[in-house]
Amino acid sequence: MPEPPHTFPARGPPPWDDGGAQVAQFVQDDQARAILGQMWLNFLSVLFLVRAAPFTDRMWTMGLPIALAWLPAMAAAQLPVIDAHSQFDHTISPQHLVKTLREADVQRVLLATRGRAELQTLTGLARQHPGCVVPMVRSKSNAYTQGTKGYYRQLEEQLAEPEFKAMAELILTHNQKGNRADEVYLPAAAPQVQAAVGAAKARQWPVVLHYEFRWIAQELGAAELQAKLAELRSVLRSLAPLPVGLTHVAQLDAVQARALLQEHPNLFLLLSHANSLINDGSKQPWTNVVESGVIGAEWVALMQQYPRQFVLALDNVFPEHWSSLYAQQVALWRQALGALGPELARAIAHDNAVRIYRLEPAAQGCSGSVN
Repeated sequence: MPEPPHTFPARGPPPWDDGGAQVAQFVQDDQARAILGQMWLNFLSVLFLVRAAPFTDRMWTMGLPIALAWLPAMAAAQLPVIDAHSQFDHTISPQHLVKTLREADVQRVLLATRGRAELQTLTGLARQHPGCVVPMVRSKSNAYTQGTKGYYRQLEEQLAEPEFKAMAELILTHNQKGNRADEVYLPAAAPQVQAAVGAAKARQWPVVLHYEFRWIAQELGAAELQAKLAELRSVLRSLAPLPVGLTHVAQLDAVQARALLQEHPNLFLLLSHANSLINDGSKQPWTNVVESGVIGAEWVALMQQYPRQFVLALDNVFPEHWSSLYAQQVALWRQALGALGPELARAIAHDNAVRIYRLEPAAQGCSGSVN
């Protein structure tokens, strides 16, 4: 197995906890005030419509509760969304990708290539849509799994491009998904994993790990599950305070998630593939944080207790994910998160990603709206 590169020169913006965060907070405060102002205008509009009709006073008093009941739906429809992790292959054209994002009214996407998608396609998208597409360095490939020289070449090639602002998921455990995705079982200490972790750490980028803990428990048993959870805890301690994310909430249940969140303040959970809409009919043991359009009570409690440690992501992988299903998922999440209240909903759908990934303010997002 080849030796991994010793270091990658750091480049890009300063560490995530410096003064730049204060600027981002000012931007977020202005955006929050704008959204609250728009919600108030919508509320007044509903009241006007109700009052303008030739209703009696009794009907007016009946109309007021109806108008108030509409407010959560209004807030959900206006909730800004960042997709903090998605992927595309060579079968998805840039035009279709941007169209799909706009139809879903997604403000920004952190995006990586997969399969035979070319690096230049992604960097071109970022240059053409700088407020929309944030490129992530890809590791996922057979070369990564096998730790061959091609992987290290690909890693260096991406890191040399200024458009890349984040590291995509690093797969450590992955059940085989039919004939479309192979099984992967790598230790966190594997050289190819550490090469990517080192590059992310040098740039103060978050590290996102792909574990499938429920699959480990079902197929390999309780002892292996505990060993992998211990490995994760070791990684979290060694990288603190650098943010470390778990894609697909790592197939954790709420009890397991609570134990990790309590112990590790640098942990955040990506909500990709964590709803019953995308998982309906799947044979994989995903965690459904949202079931039938509603966030489970145990997950609501966690989000309320750890509001800065949940991040919305869709993690499109296969071509069918870039269909109308994408907009349906975004609408589902907007509605489900909207029930949490505007401040918490916005944190999970948008602001936590801005803070954790140190995203710079953009004049326009994917939808053309101010981001």
